[in-house]
Amino acid sequence: MSGTVLGLPMSKIAVWGNIVTPETVVIGGFILITNDCIDGIITNLGPEHASYIVCAEHKDHYILPGFVDIHNHGMVGGTDVLEHWLHPEENLRHFAKHGTTSVLASIIFSSSHPKLVENVINATESCCGSVIPNAAILEGIHAEGPIIASPGGLPPCPNLPLQAFKDLCATMPHMKIMTISPSKESEVSYERLRHLLEIGVRPSLGHDRKASEGEILGALQLAAKYNVQLHSTHVYNVMAFHHTNISLANFVLVPKYPALPRYANCVPPTVEMIADNIHVHPLAATTVLSTRNVHSDVCVISDCIQAHNPGERVKYNGRWAVVRAEGAAYLSDSQGQLTTTLAGGTASVSEMFHLLCTQYGMGLVAASKMVSANPAAVARMDRVGSIAKGRYANLVCVGVRLDMIEGVMIRGRWAQVEKTRILKPRQSNL
Repeated sequence: MSGTVLGLPMSKIAVWGNIVTPETVVIGGFILITNDCIDGIITNLGPEHASYIVCAEHKDHYILPGFVDIHNHGMVGGTDVLEHWLHPEENLRHFAKHGTTSVLASIIFSSSHPKLVENVINATESCCGSVIPNAAILEGIHAEGPIIASPGGLPPCPNLPLQAFKDLCATMPHMKIMTISPSKESEVSYERLRHLLEIGVRPSLGHDRKASEGEILGALQLAAKYNVQLHSTHVYNVMAFHHTNISLANFVLVPKYPALPRYANCVPPTVEMIADNIHVHPLAATTVLSTRNVHSDVCVISDCIQAHNPGERVKYNGRWAVVRAEGAAYLSDSQGQLTTTLAGGTASVSEMFHLLCTQYGMGLVAASKMVSANPAAVARMDRVGSIAKGRYANLVCVGVRLDMIEGVMIRGRWAQVEKTRILKPRQSNL
């Protein structure tokens, strides 16, 4: 009997397909689900499973854990990037269509628009944890700032003293990650970084082209005292690398540090990468995939600022950007003509999963971990990111060519989303 009545809850389901687990791919296995949770994975149904309704529509497809995007600025809803997360439900439905079932909303801080930032925080906080039909779950907030040394594309942010910083953090009880610059923190003896560690928020080092070896080591040494591994924000982007005057990228790209006294007890941060072949050149991306442990330390993120609708315009930091057909959004000049200045991404995590498997030679298990389990672990989302007993039944069914999303399950319910082609024809993906 089929059990794929879209959108309706079913108490006991057995999803049949080629299941990508944290260890292997189970060909022709069954995921047993009760209500919103996974009971286990089996290779054959027996009489004891008679109470399960078998979903056979995806038996020839790969069944992956739902994608987890811990760094994005929304795709729809506003004419300005700052406004996208004022409309969380609209964005969460858009993410679900692309196979992303768990999301952190990346909030931008702007000294020029404090009320707008406050409204965005309120909108996202009110939606965190809500189960909305046909929508991804908003699991929390990634605060991209405000303590940043090198804005990149971000607007100017307030450099808050400790108490004001604590007050801001208190307005975001669902905050999971905050991007913070070590060069700014060293100026105040890492007091704001210490506060993040004490309240259980994962600090992510980033937006810092100025950071010195000593300033970065100070942050790592403090984190070691709390037994916390730091994260790092979009590797290569808005950080520096040099072979003698080392900076943040040097600390992120290596799997371990030299046996020198000043590096004692320090561990490299986990690393996130915008793997769209635009923000990071394929050779540079290969460096990350070769030097870091892809099964635990590498997270792939979208960092999107707009959906991929070629020709569509969006305002970002007071300037207009246009979505190009080959991917991403680029700034336009005062006459409205496109420039070569990259404003932000438009690709989904599903597209990057496809690229990991087809262009970078990653196996299904490793690629799945980079788009699901690893980001979930960084954000301390204990019940999402992998197909395993006790986890939420968040699944994405992908065609055998990895180019089509055939179905999405969120908390044990099939989402009413149309089949979506993963890799759109673009010059940048060839």
